[in-house]
Amino acid sequence: MKKEIHRHGGFSSSSMHKLIKMDTRKMTVDELKQLKIDEPKSKRKTCPDEKSFLKGGLTYIKQVKYEQRHKKPLNREAFSKPTSWGIFLEKRAFDLVDDLEYRLVSKKRYVHQTIENWSGMPDLEKPLHVGDIKCPVNLEVFSDKLEALKDIEVYKVEYDEDYWQLISNACLLESNGMKIEIIVAVLYVPFESELEDIHDDTNNWEGDPSLVFWINNAGKDELPHLLDEQDYYNNMNIFTFDIPREDMNYLTERVKLANTMLNE
Repeated sequence: MKKEIHRHGGFSSSSMHKLIKMDTRKMTVDELKQLKIDEPKSKRKTCPDEKSFLKGGLTYIKQVKYEQRHKKPLNREAFSKPTSWGIFLEKRAFDLVDDLEYRLVSKKRYVHQTIENWSGMPDLEKPLHVGDIKCPVNLEVFSDKLEALKDIEVYKVEYDEDYWQLISNACLLESNGMKIEIIVAVLYVPFESELEDIHDDTNNWEGDPSLVFWINNAGKDELPHLLDEQDYYNNMNIFTFDIPREDMNYLTERVKLANTMLNE
């Protein structure tokens, strides 16, 4: 029987970046001796502590522990403009993906089948691929992400939340029997000519009406969009990368460590 879990009370792909970074510790005498051999000019006296988290990670583990005790989220989930814009445009962006093999699975929560308290909701999947759709509400963020996505290592540093969400979802799908080799980052901002259709789409929205109220009432200049006459940016941008297997392994060990601390 496959496990089931709710987002609250567990570690979610969207927050996985909080568990990545380690704290430091003092080096042992033997480690200092070896450092003098390897790096004679180094003055370091500390090294990464593989059994630790930074403050953000410790806070996240604490919050998950409290949610498990309360059996409910600690805070009422509020949708900001960036979040509601992304949710609303997700289906539109998916329809623009020129690959019929992809499936939109953003309403399905996957649970890791061997590691407790780990779940996530990827947006896209097809054989060997898993992806997420991002629809920035800010053109500067859109432009910055496009620049970062030219190099996966840059993206990993500058947009660690997005990157580790992809890695986490790849781990989850593999634990559910799907081989993943490619991660896919989709970045979408509409052209100005699309805004009228987007306004019309709010009238057919079947979800919470409060989510799209501001979009329906926003003027053209209040919604992020690309001018049709510019020829530098495309509305739909898809980046694919071979998945770094070592990052999947690293994340898996970090979640295991977080679970150990969660149960202390």
